Amino acid sequence: MDLGKHPSRRILTFLAGLFFLSLGVMFSTKAVLGTSPIQSIPFVLNLGTGYSIGLTTMFVNTFFLVIGVAIMGRLYRLKYLTQIITVVIFSTLCDVFAHLFSGIVIDTYVMQWLSILLSSITLSLGIALELTENVSVMPAEYLVSFVAFRTKMEFGKVKVMFDIINILIAGSLSLMFFGCLQGVREGTIFAACTTGFIVRFYTRHLKRYGFYEFIGNTNTDSGRL
Repeated sequence: MDLGKHPSRRILTFLAGLFFLSLGVMFSTKAVLGTSPIQSIPFVLNLGTGYSIGLTTMFVNTFFLVIGVAIMGRLYRLKYLTQIITVVIFSTLCDVFAHLFSGIVIDTYVMQWLSILLSSITLSLGIALELTENVSVMPAEYLVSFVAFRTKMEFGKVKVMFDIINILIAGSLSLMFFGCLQGVREGTIFAACTTGFIVRFYTRHLKRYGFYEFIGNTNTDSGRL
């Protein structure tokens, strides 16, 4: 991990990315129309077990981290363990937002979709900032990178397959817990189809207006290996 010329700016951008990621998760959980594919398993586990969204997020991402270690084996680098810090901060923020907005109930379909839109906007901003700062990322993104590296497949193709697997697992867990789909609905499909486009929009403008240079990141390649 190289923080470059402006480590404080990179770290603040890293924390801002996690802030917007967790805020996006809160908006999607309040909408009850389903959350993003990556967050779908923790959300269904949260609904089915009663454990906090932060705790289930930490559990699932720890599982992703362990799988990543197994895939990379002796090629696993010490710098990848920064994921642990990322997961702890992100999971804590998810619980903080869940507590702060616990009294809010969104019970109309129009408002639920508005919440999904806000979720996509804030979640995508968090991802874009995460790509910009290049300090650390969530275990899911590292895992996709590891699989792409080992299989020699394109990152984008592996990401699509990974999202589909997450949705299928979350849907299966939902059927097991409730006998119907909860936590995996039209909002999940919407997030899967739109998040990439919104992230690219943010990234393009962050590059255009010199944000990468401002935080001292001259490497605009989003690869993590």
